[in-house]
Amino acid sequence: MRKFLLSAMLISAGRFLYAQADTVFIQREYVDDVYHAIYIDDHKDSKYYGYIADFTFSDWDSASYRESLVSLKGIRKRSISKTLPRQWCELRAYKGKYYLYAPSDWGNNSRLIISDTTLIEFNMDGAYASRIDSIGSPALNTWELRLTAFDNFRTKLRIHMIDAEKRLAVFESDADEYTGPGYYRLMVAADHIRNFPIIVNYCREMKQLEYEFEKIDFEQLLGRKP
Repeated sequence: MRKFLLSAMLISAGRFLYAQADTVFIQREYVDDVYHAIYIDDHKDSKYYGYIADFTFSDWDSASYRESLVSLKGIRKRSISKTLPRQWCELRAYKGKYYLYAPSDWGNNSRLIISDTTLIEFNMDGAYASRIDSIGSPALNTWELRLTAFDNFRTKLRIHMIDAEKRLAVFESDADEYTGPGYYRLMVAADHIRNFPIIVNYCREMKQLEYEFEKIDFEQLLGRKP
């Protein structure tokens, strides 16, 4: 029986590999008869674009979002420039180029929404809101959001549009007691994600460790001197 199952798995994997004959593989392995592959998907009609840019709320997301709103008093609408995209997906670096990432665990699909009242971030625990206290544009193609997260932690987020045509931006967060050290993320507007290929972490049977990407030189992207 075990030989039969293994043969079936090999046939299934073989069909997968045949279908992906023109695909660049970063990693392929069998561990305990489980097939795992990390590969580059550069097909413009890839189903993974839809998965990555999925901003619909599951029941879990709705519950976590409502929970995050409990401590956020005084939420009101803000005037947001039409030139600032509202939905964003994260990009990663591999061999000096930028890619979207289809993770093994979709709880690691990093994306966010800027509404006229809150900044909504999706993570492993669901969708969580921070209240937008103010939003301004201190420089051309730069926006600054002052935010209050749950339990009234205040933080600041700057969005630097570094490529207006591709809707590519660096998100820069200040260091504070809530977020810890400041962070940078390279993001692309959700309606422009097809400008970038996808690195897919594929395993049908079980979740795998997420791929470790290269560090991005954000100071260089922002044109800052060391």
